[in-house]
Amino acid sequence: MSHEINVQLELNDLSCSLLRLISSYIMNTSNFTIDEMDEFKFLLHETLCYVKQSITPTKPVCITFLSDEDMIQATILVETLANGNKHYMNQASPLYQIAQHLLKDFSMDESQDQKLIFTLKKEKRAFHG
Repeated sequence: MSHEINVQLELNDLSCSLLRLISSYIMNTSNFTIDEMDEFKFLLHETLCYVKQSITPTKPVCITFLSDEDMIQATILVETLANGNKHYMNQASPLYQIAQHLLKDFSMDESQDQKLIFTLKKEKRAFHG
């Protein structure tokens, strides 16, 4: 079953909890394992915390969830101040290292003017036997 859910909201504790519930619902309908859901929700939450602590959004954050039977992807779009500062995610940080290990794709793109795009993509593990 494929899903697409688009959400716009201010980042606070309540909205972060809501986003975790949305991802749980989507992943449950696609029969991800509990471990896979926990990994994705943890990394989604940590990415949102990174945004809350490190970036000052000028508008509500836009999050799009896409899923199909074997994959879930969250795209987080953050509009920032036009102060000329470039945002950088340290590739040696624990968040980046863990995400690279547990996700199919984890990236931050700042190619659009005043916009940061975070992508988290998780695929189901192949079961053997």
